[in-house]
Amino acid sequence: MILANLPDQPERDAAAGERERNVVVDAGAGTGKTGLLVRRFVQLVAPASTGAVPVDVGRLAAITFTRRAAGELGLRIRQELLSELARSMDLVHRSRLREAIAGFDGASVGTIHSFCDRLLRPYAAEAGLPAMYDVVEDGTELVRETVDLLL
Repeated sequence: MILANLPDQPERDAAAGERERNVVVDAGAGTGKTGLLVRRFVQLVAPASTGAVPVDVGRLAAITFTRRAAGELGLRIRQELLSELARSMDLVHRSRLREAIAGFDGASVGTIHSFCDRLLRPYAAEAGLPAMYDVVEDGTELVRETVDLLL
């Protein structure tokens, strides 16, 4: 992945390489959030450094707000894993990349709605939800009904 020399490049590099804490990226449209998340995801699941321990792809969550953004994020992560695999000459790194690619379908890359659904669905009864609940995509009418009930 080619990176521009941006004024906040040190912060971007730090966020991409952080291995001890979770990272939240909050920035405006077109500022490179997706590229940063892709870079971070790939570095976590298939670090090029032999001293870094890879994170199992199933233990990560890459969450965004729209289906379109989630689809793009998933596609770009998969593409970057494949590109890294094509470029890398290191056998350990290549093995890590192949393992991440093989497990990618089990990764939690999606919308906040799909992430919450993935957490709640197995424990619907404990959460006080019906077993066959639906996720509301456009809650405008639901919000109106709730406000009317509360007033």
